[in-house]
Amino acid sequence: MYSKCTGISRNTITALQGGAIKRIDFETLDRLCKGLNVRPSDLIVYTEK
Repeated sequence: MYSKCTGISRNTITALQGGAIKRIDFETLDRLCKGLNVRPSDLIVYTEK
């Protein structure tokens, strides 16, 4: 479902959701935000190590 509205592969979305991705490029973030109609701050939470 999300892969269709964002144009991002299901595997990438699953990896993002599961925390397996350590970095994200701006194009992917832009596609997620536009496809889901959200802002980056809705998707990203900063936590200190």
